[in-house]
Amino acid sequence: MKVPIKQSSKKVCPFLREPLEECYCNSMSSQDIEKTIFFCSGGFMRCEIYKSKCFVMCS
Repeated sequence: MKVPIKQSSKKVCPFLREPLEECYCNSMSSQDIEKTIFFCSGGFMRCEIYKSKCFVMCS
C-alpha cells in the first residue's frame, strides 16, 4: 500500500515513496523507528543506505 506523502518545504528521502529492501522504513522494527524518523526525513543525506544506493543509482 502506498501512503501519500504530504508535500512540504522539508525534504524527505527520495526512496520513501518506493523504499529499497534494506531501507529502515521497510522493516520498521522497534530498533529502526528512531533511524526511520531521522534518516527518512530531513537527515537522508547522512543515511548510509541512501549514500551507497544513490551513488550507484543517481550517477
